[in-house]
Amino acid sequence: MIKIDLNVDIGEGFAFDEALLDIATSASICCGEHAGHWRLTLATAEICMQKGVRIGAHPGFPERSTMGRGGLKTGDLPEFRDSIICQVQKLAEAVPVQYVKPHGALYNLLSDPSQPLYGEALEMVAAACRSVDLPCFMLPDVGGFRALQMMRVGLVAEGYADRAILPNGRLLPRDRPGAALRDPARIRSQVLRMVAKVKSVGVHGDSPGCVATAELVRKTLEDAHYEVGY
Repeated sequence: MIKIDLNVDIGEGFAFDEALLDIATSASICCGEHAGHWRLTLATAEICMQKGVRIGAHPGFPERSTMGRGGLKTGDLPEFRDSIICQVQKLAEAVPVQYVKPHGALYNLLSDPSQPLYGEALEMVAAACRSVDLPCFMLPDVGGFRALQMMRVGLVAEGYADRAILPNGRLLPRDRPGAALRDPARIRSQVLRMVAKVKSVGVHGDSPGCVATAELVRKTLEDAHYEVGY
């Protein structure tokens, strides 16, 4: 039976984390910079260890007004580069981290080679992953996936169940209509399409419907005879 991981992005201060950890097999935990705080990060990791959920570092730009989802300016690069690397290293020193998954604007920068700061984002993520010798979660059909492979960074292909995906493999920007998927039939259909390409299906943990979405993803995978795990 083929295994497909179910990962959730948590530790950002929302109320759904424990419920999600009863469903997911991996947790991408905020490192306390784009949201949340370090005590919450450690407490979330402790619950993961109690429940047998794999832990991933989910570093984001330390820009709280947009929760790490705003634009990156050239002048931010030195500070943000050091922050991303330090976030990953700090969590890996404290708990058994098994992968790295960039958050928000950083994740999206890796998807678009036309962005002016694409190269800098690649170097930032590659340095963070190499510093702890861990693989990176990334969308499989975007430039960043292939580029990180060329940079000898381990990759795990993932797709989001709760975000619309464009024909070029990128996520539809959040400010566009239909960016967030709510309809169960659309979510189910997207999950079944993506499993041929991915090893993990992701769900954001910051929306009121995220628990139901995670339950739907797990049921969809199990009904299609996949083993939910990593």
